[in-house]
Amino acid sequence: LNGIGVIYENQKNYVKAIEYFRAAISVDPYYQWAWNNLGNVYWIKGEKSKSVSSFKKVLSFEAENIYALDYLIIIYSGDKNYDSTVFYSLEKVKYYPDDANNWGNLSWYAVLDRQYETALEASKKGLELDPTQRWILVNQGHAYLMMGEVDQAKQIFNEIKNEPWNDRKLKESILEDFEALKELGISHPQMESIKQELER
Repeated sequence: LNGIGVIYENQKNYVKAIEYFRAAISVDPYYQWAWNNLGNVYWIKGEKSKSVSSFKKVLSFEAENIYALDYLIIIYSGDKNYDSTVFYSLEKVKYYPDDANNWGNLSWYAVLDRQYETALEASKKGLELDPTQRWILVNQGHAYLMMGEVDQAKQIFNEIKNEPWNDRKLKESILEDFEALKELGISHPQMESIKQELER
């Protein structure tokens, strides 16, 4: 039944896909993939509340389900609900602590949610796992800055600003982050002077 639902999903016949995913769930209420597929189809259709409910159902009986965790993080971050994004990011690192990217993503979302100590600790763990992930060090700089550790933040930003990252320099990423933070009302009195230093 789940397989038939996937066929209909691939054909973009979402009404029939939902019908078959629900049929599969009626046979086995703990069929994680049917619930995940159902959540995915609802998300595609723009029915976020139903999508979220489906993924949360998976986590109610399989808390470490990475597919459901990832989708909830995507949905909540897209809605700028960073409190929930951080919550599920914390769940993800609890079950998958050996991936530096998981800690790095948590550090950024925590900055966006003004959970700066969480951001700092997450960045440290991510960098312990993989020191080459310099974007995580950027997040650490943001955490230090917002915690009032301006000298520490400046040291980090100046250290890495000219390093290459995705066909550009990291300072461009830092400046973009500053704009994203400002849009959320997150700022620091020294941010403008740091910006001017980076732009030199």
